[in-house]
Amino acid sequence: LAHAQRNTLSTQATNKGTWINEEERGEKKKREKREKRKVVVIAGPTGVGKTQVSLALARLIQNQQQNQNQLEETNLDVHKVEAEMISADSVQVYRGLDVGSRKVSRAMQCGVSHHLIDVLPPTQQYSAGDFYSQAREKTEEILKRGNVPVVVGGTGFWLRWYVKGRPTTPKSNESTRKRAQELIQQAIASSSASSASASASDEKPQELELVELVEKKEKEEEEGRWANATALLEEAGDAETAARLSKNDYFRLER
Repeated sequence: LAHAQRNTLSTQATNKGTWINEEERGEKKKREKREKRKVVVIAGPTGVGKTQVSLALARLIQNQQQNQNQLEETNLDVHKVEAEMISADSVQVYRGLDVGSRKVSRAMQCGVSHHLIDVLPPTQQYSAGDFYSQAREKTEEILKRGNVPVVVGGTGFWLRWYVKGRPTTPKSNESTRKRAQELIQQAIASSSASSASASASDEKPQELELVELVEKKEKEEEEGRWANATALLEEAGDAETAARLSKNDYFRLER
């Protein structure tokens, strides 16, 4: 009988310990869920209402936090969770370019913190790599403050880097840029020389007006220059990018 009683007490203690452990695990999961880091991304073209949605979301996050505090009857020392915006717009990053980019004004921000707006003058270059580094840095700062980062913008290239990570391609430097410029200029010069030689040997059609002839020649020369320039990418083994580039986008071709 004593042996059976000891077994019963042992089983009760074990069950109680199991119940306590399960309760602790449940509380731990709830705590981890509350502490889980969240980042919101709102993407889309200019004029679809991203700014209005982001500000409405900021108010929603703030209201939910207030309701949560009331339900839990927390004191006034509790951290107030807020949303902070990170702009992913390749135009809004520049100071002074307000109208065409539909940049959110100070009044429209409604007290919500906005980052990566009016960062530098239009005379300076701001690359996808710059955005990636600074946006990720701002994200970490916001999360450490216990707030929610909301990335808002329509520059898809930047957003892909932000979400999926930076590509492992080597970073550009001054010598490689100069070499790329030289190769492109050589390709353009070669095309112009070939076009001039061909036009010198061709007989001018009598039925064409002079203006039409000039326009036709200019178009052929332009197409020839671009074809020769993109051939550099094809020779380098990247025919897919060469075909995808917008016509006469020499900046992207150089990159």
